[in-house]
Amino acid sequence: MALLSDLDIYNLEYAVVRSRNRLKFFWEPKGDRQARKVFCLGTAKSGTSSLHGLFEENGLRSLHSAGNWPVAQFDAFSDRGDYRPFQAYEKHFPNAIFILNCRPLGNYLRSLAIHRTRKRAALPKGLLNHAMLKGQAIRRETFHIEVLRYFVGKKNLIVVDIEKPGAISFVAQRLGLDAPRNPHRHQTKIQPSDDLEMMIESALSDLGFRGSRLILSDRPEIDALAALLPETGNLWL
Repeated sequence: MALLSDLDIYNLEYAVVRSRNRLKFFWEPKGDRQARKVFCLGTAKSGTSSLHGLFEENGLRSLHSAGNWPVAQFDAFSDRGDYRPFQAYEKHFPNAIFILNCRPLGNYLRSLAIHRTRKRAALPKGLLNHAMLKGQAIRRETFHIEVLRYFVGKKNLIVVDIEKPGAISFVAQRLGLDAPRNPHRHQTKIQPSDDLEMMIESALSDLGFRGSRLILSDRPEIDALAALLPETGNLWL
């Protein structure tokens, strides 16, 4: 019998919610097929609030939600993009733009872990563990590869490291929007505890990563896929 410390509850949750979201999109009203939608495919804690702020400042009907994305009601969408049926979105909305917003893996795991230890989003004791952090890193990388493979040869994907200076302004420029007044309005300022930092570093070590490195640049396969994207100027890494 597996110990609680070896249990990654998000592995099951990820599969179930992704399946649910595919079904919801199949049945829900979708609105105008020719509408120019913007879908942020990056994980939570990867600049989603800053992107949402950019969209709102420019008058877009923007939804920042970990729940369902009612595509007929909004122009732009963010938060938990890795749980979304982006292939179905792209096939249904030929004018849509997709943003793969990412950040260095270690910083991503730190921000996520801090979020999940806060009172309103806290996990039961023992479930924020080495297995969950390692699993989250694997799921994120696997999703990044899935996205890049899908968009090879297409021109409607923007890939951006949200920690690189000028990232949100770069997105604004690529979308033809005004630059944001406050490009990083929701930055995590709390530092993880020593125990949490050790847990994160242990998970990274098991995977062969160092926390300061950007996961999109760490694997030759990902580099090769990114190189196959059209020369559209849509990379900010």
